[in-house]
Amino acid sequence: MPRSPLERCIELLYAAGALCSGLLMISLFLAAFCEIGSAVLVFFRQFVGNDQRLSLESAVLTTALKGIELLFLAPMSFLVYRSLGNYVASKASGREDPDAEAAVTESKGLVTSLMVAVVATDLVGKVLSPDGLAAHPPIYELLLIVILVAYFYLLSRMGLRRASKAVELAHR
Repeated sequence: MPRSPLERCIELLYAAGALCSGLLMISLFLAAFCEIGSAVLVFFRQFVGNDQRLSLESAVLTTALKGIELLFLAPMSFLVYRSLGNYVASKASGREDPDAEAAVTESKGLVTSLMVAVVATDLVGKVLSPDGLAAHPPIYELLLIVILVAYFYLLSRMGLRRASKAVELAHR
């Protein structure tokens, strides 16, 4: 059966978007490994840290935390693009795909948990800064973590509810 021009266009856009999100993910992973590598160099005193007020240990930890933040951020673009791409492709073809909807919910949960990790890592970096929490009150970061955790809980409840409905429909 020949494909319609719309289906060919969707496939082309999906491939181009996957390539772009994959390149972004690889770039963020490389930047993360560079940051972690520079933390190792700071540790062995081969490279001077950015802030001279920091002790060696604090400079190593803050540099490594920047790399860890990038590691947490790296897979987000690909996760979001893939789940949304599959969802849009299923809607464009006119078929209802419950797996595509479940993948969107699952990727929302993964992105939310990664965002909690990024905010928590940033908060630890602020604690290790020379000024500590005096210059950066943690209330906004803590509030954001609470909101993201509540959102993750709601997403996981939605996923469990959908899964139980799918099992119930399969048994009928």
